[in-house]
Amino acid sequence: MLIDAEHELVGAWRAAAADLGLSVSIDGGDDGLVLWAVRVADFGRAGGTVCRHRDAPTSEIQALREWAGRHDVFVSLLADTYLVYGRDLFVATLDDWGWHGAGSPPAWYSGKSW
Repeated sequence: MLIDAEHELVGAWRAAAADLGLSVSIDGGDDGLVLWAVRVADFGRAGGTVCRHRDAPTSEIQALREWAGRHDVFVSLLADTYLVYGRDLFVATLDDWGWHGAGSPPAWYSGKSW
């Protein structure tokens, strides 16, 4: 079950998807084995990035990390600064995660890591 802060993460990533043209899946999982608040395609690893709030239950984070390792998916535990969409922060984060999609990255993508 998502914690309260993760519902705010969902809203922020919906705004990011609309502004930045991202492919984002919300409030998902894998056959009930793991749960994520947001999955961002094309960034982080070949299978994208799954996000939870850093205060999510430890056992759920561990299960998510184990699942992600088997599926070439990056896991990001996000702080409260991601509860509200801020273009500069989200672009910097996506730049840091790196582009792994097919074709050319979005025009705003610089590829600069932190």
